[in-house]
Amino acid sequence: MHTHSIRQTIDWIEQNLQTEIDIEDVRKISHFSKYHFHRLFQREVGMSVSQYIRMRRIVHAAIDLLNTSKRIIDIAFSYQFESQEVFTRAFKKIYHLPQDNIVH
Repeated sequence: MHTHSIRQTIDWIEQNLQTEIDIEDVRKISHFSKYHFHRLFQREVGMSVSQYIRMRRIVHAAIDLLNTSKRIIDIAFSYQFESQEVFTRAFKKIYHLPQDNIVH
């Protein structure tokens, strides 16, 4: 029923992964109240908006790591991570890498 609105917000998120994303901007695209939007997004996608954005940024960053010669720090910054360390921690968490397996 609300799948189309959620799909629109996901499309917008995907187009803006390399920019700063304000959750309120995402919510406005859906035309739902804050509470209703968060509840619907969680139900439709299975995770919070913030979790979805972080996960998608990590996935796109992983693609860049595999397919470009960009430095990790440059990739981290391009996907809005504060530092290479923050990026590495998020990357390891998403891909379930052990703590001693550090991405360089």
